[in-house]
Amino acid sequence: MDVFSMVAIIVTVGCLSGIVTEWVKRRPTDGNLKGDMQALREEVERLRQQNNEVVLSFDSTLKHVERRLDNVESRLALPGSNATDETARVTAERQ
Repeated sequence: MDVFSMVAIIVTVGCLSGIVTEWVKRRPTDGNLKGDMQALREEVERLRQQNNEVVLSFDSTLKHVERRLDNVESRLALPGSNATDETARVTAERQ
């Protein structure tokens, strides 16, 4: 065995021992893993609930804005004009 091979083997063994040491340090225990999984499940549930609330709030706001827009359009449209018919058609499509 020449000097280069010995140096390569020593470096490889040193790197592998460092990797194994870090893996052992960071390896979760059973209790810790179960707690972490439960915490992640709770966080996902909170995020889902928050997402649902945001979607419902956005939908409610959008409907409110549409109603206000319909009200403004109906006040601006003159009776008997095409605008009134067009507004009625657009309003019916939105609903």
